Amino acid sequence: MKSSRNFVVLGGYEAANNTSAVNSTATNANRVVGFGSIAANGSLTGTATAYANTQATTYNNNNIRSAVSLGGTSSDTWTGGTGGTASTAGVRFSPTNTQVSASVTNTRSVDIYSGQLFVSAQSGAFVGVSTVGAGLPSNSGNTAVLVTAGYAGSPYEYVAYNDPNLSQTSTLPGNINRFYIADDGNNGAANGGIQRWSWNGTSFVLDYILANTTSTSGSARGLAGYLDGNGNAVLYYTNAAGTELREIVDTGINAPFISLATADTNTVFRGVALAGITAVPEPTTYALLGMTGLIGAGVWFYRRRRLVPVDFGRRA
Repeated sequence: MKSSRNFVVLGGYEAANNTSAVNSTATNANRVVGFGSIAANGSLTGTATAYANTQATTYNNNNIRSAVSLGGTSSDTWTGGTGGTASTAGVRFSPTNTQVSASVTNTRSVDIYSGQLFVSAQSGAFVGVSTVGAGLPSNSGNTAVLVTAGYAGSPYEYVAYNDPNLSQTSTLPGNINRFYIADDGNNGAANGGIQRWSWNGTSFVLDYILANTTSTSGSARGLAGYLDGNGNAVLYYTNAAGTELREIVDTGINAPFISLATADTNTVFRGVALAGITAVPEPTTYALLGMTGLIGAGVWFYRRRRLVPVDFGRRA
């Protein structure tokens, strides 16, 4: 789930709730992207389908895992996932169902920061976060370039931003010099949690791991955040088991987490996003949006919080 101020975007399947094996040929469900508009009070007020491509041509016999949009329309949406055949997988530009890069096809979370398309993966030479082409490519034949070289773990969602306290100038658009990456801990005790990577003047290096654990109850998948008035990253994440939504303030490697919400019976938390609420008196008020679901059943919730104007949600 991604957000941009006044809408959220979700990837999924065109099938009835509780459909079993929804990603298989037996179901033959179209892969779709839907938008929800966020009202001034933080509620989700409607959806629209951006596109519907057949499972034979999009993430065949496998999963659409993420979607991101620049402006909340079908003309500027990208998706991530994997497929039974390489040509149906990877990062795709939705209006034309174009695979924008053949470099990495088993992808997880696609996102946009500082006008650059990024994707996370745990596949071959692309374990970590990579750029996809230059800017926001909609054509095929683009190259993916791994940003977090040497990443060890199982990466999912991530946030990226420019930390003004780091004097080094990175080579990424907008001088992005820090990443937080949610890791579900599949590859060993040293990796699960929220990995912090910073630019050291030459490359991105791992600083440390917050909420470090390999158990599915403690490691992370969904992730969103912002900078507080003291320059600390405030992070919201869903654990890999999908049972909790948590908050952690990065004051150092031993920073504790706070449990904010627990998933209801027969539901799991699949993601979290910050969305701006601009039609309220405080222009820096945001809503924290999460989605729970198990085979299509879900609810929205939000939590209001006063923030400083500097945040690192998805940026055009």
